[in-house]
Amino acid sequence: MTGAHLVCTIQGKGVAKEIRHTAEGLPVVRLQSVGWVRAKPASEFKVGDRIAYNFGAEGKVLSVEVSGKSVYMDVEEHGKLYKVRKNVNTMVPFWKV
Repeated sequence: MTGAHLVCTIQGKGVAKEIRHTAEGLPVVRLQSVGWVRAKPASEFKVGDRIAYNFGAEGKVLSVEVSGKSVYMDVEEHGKLYKVRKNVNTMVPFWKV
């Protein structure tokens, strides 16, 4: 993605994650084998949104519940249902619909 600049590096669980912004100020994260993808805080996800993963995989959000500092989501990936918990401020990559 051209025009992106480094904003911060977050250290967690032994992995550094770069969060950058486009020239328009929109946050993006880098996915393996995909490149730079738009991201938003987990607390902003709604039913029907599509989460982007490395290597082009995706998951469809079926339910969202915000509780304190956590967001609980039911996500369907490859026909399987997964329960996902994320911090409300975690930047999660998504595919624009």
